[in-house]
Amino acid sequence: MEHRKFAVQQYVKALGYLVNPALRRGKPAADVALITCILFVCFENLRGEYSMALSHINGGVKIIEEIAQTLSAPISPNSSDSLSPSPPASSLSISQRPYVPLSTLSLVFIEFDVQASGLVNNRTRVLSARKFDMPATGYGPDIPVVFSSSDEACLALDHIRTHGVRMLDTTLRKKSPPDPKDVRVTLDLIHSFSSIRLKQWSRAFDSFLERNPNMVKDRGVLMLKMHRVFMGVNTAVGRIGMITDECVFDVFLPQFKLVVELCAQIIEVESVTERPRPIFCLDTGMIIALFGVASKCRDGATRWKAHELLMSTDRQEGLLNSVLTGRVAKRFIEIEEAEMAQPVLFGDLPNSKRLAGVEVHFDQIQRKGTVRYIRRPLLHGPPGPGDVIEEFVEW
Repeated sequence: MEHRKFAVQQYVKALGYLVNPALRRGKPAADVALITCILFVCFENLRGEYSMALSHINGGVKIIEEIAQTLSAPISPNSSDSLSPSPPASSLSISQRPYVPLSTLSLVFIEFDVQASGLVNNRTRVLSARKFDMPATGYGPDIPVVFSSSDEACLALDHIRTHGVRMLDTTLRKKSPPDPKDVRVTLDLIHSFSSIRLKQWSRAFDSFLERNPNMVKDRGVLMLKMHRVFMGVNTAVGRIGMITDECVFDVFLPQFKLVVELCAQIIEVESVTERPRPIFCLDTGMIIALFGVASKCRDGATRWKAHELLMSTDRQEGLLNSVLTGRVAKRFIEIEEAEMAQPVLFGDLPNSKRLAGVEVHFDQIQRKGTVRYIRRPLLHGPPGPGDVIEEFVEW
């Protein structure tokens, strides 16, 4: 208990050193406000207070919105050296020497925004519009012949993913409910764009590995390989469109197996290079991909291996915790495979027994939440009686 108290004291002291100088200058600095939000998100995630972490993410997103609305000129990639002052209407000042460039902080909150919208039911992405872009070096549509580093490759891959989400989000917001024809056209465009860009990215990435053979087993490189495979599945499924038959995922068994294999390699590399300890990071690593395998791959051995990997290490990737996600994945599999002989092969599981997904609601006060496992109705429309299984979880 004493070490926790000491950690909190040091955390508060660090915030004081960060915030107090900015307050003495007048308006709070935008970069300080965003860094403070990130620190609180990290702190609440480590405590398991995910509802509070979401509140701080929403606060940071609002700051990004305010910056985008009040800045009269775009922020350059070299904004760490000089930034134009914010207009008088802004409640925040733009520091000429920020602790961290706003373009970098913006990318962090774009990632948070994606995680929060994917995790929490009925939360739409706020930062999907182009007007919230703050250009950063390496983050854009241009893909070189060969990447200069794994970090550059990571930024380029993230831009491909973000652009596809943005296109779909724009279409869905045009009408309520969305026009199925518009959605179909958009999905085809996303598939075409993402497929071409992913091929360009793969050539540049493979060329980078040819020039740097010593990095083939690097953790970051393995993570990029895994994300390439998983994004390829998402791109292909996206073209299928508004899925009514969960059996469409069965053709991706080789890709699902490769995702699991690469995640196992990443965990092995981590165990060799690092002392045993919980893993904490802000960006999306392997948790979403492993849950995707556990929930969409109906080959028993593969999906249970994905669950095993989720439970094998204590990982916190932004809002996502591997053990909690693993618990949800286990129930997902158990519900689908109930009363079936083991091992279950994907050909054994009819569409009528398959779940479409989950919805999560966090309690605002206590460390608990509600998970709704949803079985897609055979006919179009909202789930009917018996199509939703609601359970409570605590941590």
